[in-house]
Amino acid sequence: MFNALRMATAVTVSAIGLIAAGSPVQAGTAAAEYVATINTGGETFRVRLVESNDVDAAYRNMSGVGNRQHINGKILPGTDVNTGWSWHLDPGDLEFVDVSMELCDGKPSDVENGTLSGDRFCPWGTQVVDIQPL
Repeated sequence: MFNALRMATAVTVSAIGLIAAGSPVQAGTAAAEYVATINTGGETFRVRLVESNDVDAAYRNMSGVGNRQHINGKILPGTDVNTGWSWHLDPGDLEFVDVSMELCDGKPSDVENGTLSGDRFCPWGTQVVDIQPL
């Protein structure tokens, strides 16, 4: 009984620490799905976030805490949550990274008009401007 109470207290304290840090994701739990709105080059696009580490990275990017990572993901046809465009990034193959090759850097309109020649989009000037639960 005493060990169960101590464990419950530790979990509660951990959850409070994560909430205070600005992330809604609790350690040891699966992430709920979120939609992040991202600005780059004066244009916005949206991505579905399904991994807790991606949600945390998006919140860090939005708050400007730590190193400002940018998004890197595989381009797929269809809008998914990326309304206004004819493409979206694969939620299972996206991440926030420190560095990526120049070949996939650009604006959402570059993806739309086919200017980007690869199958990945990694705009270096990524700024997460909003995150909402899906």
